Amino acid sequence: EFRRVLFRSPARIPGTHAVTPFICSRRVPPQILVVDDQIDVLDAWALLLEAEGFAVATASSALEALRRTIAEPPDLIVTDLMMPVMDGLALCRRLRADPRLNAIPIILWTAASVSVSEPVFDVFLTKPVSVDHMLGHIWRVLAGGSTR
Repeated sequence: EFRRVLFRSPARIPGTHAVTPFICSRRVPPQILVVDDQIDVLDAWALLLEAEGFAVATASSALEALRRTIAEPPDLIVTDLMMPVMDGLALCRRLRADPRLNAIPIILWTAASVSVSEPVFDVFLTKPVSVDHMLGHIWRVLAGGSTR
């Protein structure tokens, strides 16, 4: 079970002050890096997560995600598995091999019918994923829960 903490988030609409639930994290709001080579999927999830109050950065390739993570490590990475040049699993391996980055939780997801048993990620999901299902996993891994 994760612990939720209430705080006032920055108003998205002038004059409003919404109270948004968040779990404990390194930053408030937590920074999530979303990685997908399909720009429409990337943009949609970025908008959905921002609407939930998360700070979201995006990368359209695993190499870009690796560069961004080295420059400014996020609190969580959500990455697609199937991408050109470097796939999501290779990204996970690189992150786990780096002592500065290996504690960052990773959600690996894919639309492909594959099974991945290598323990280099925290959660493995098959697309499509509902917003509620994804948020449940995000809250759990940010609170320290893992399937590794």
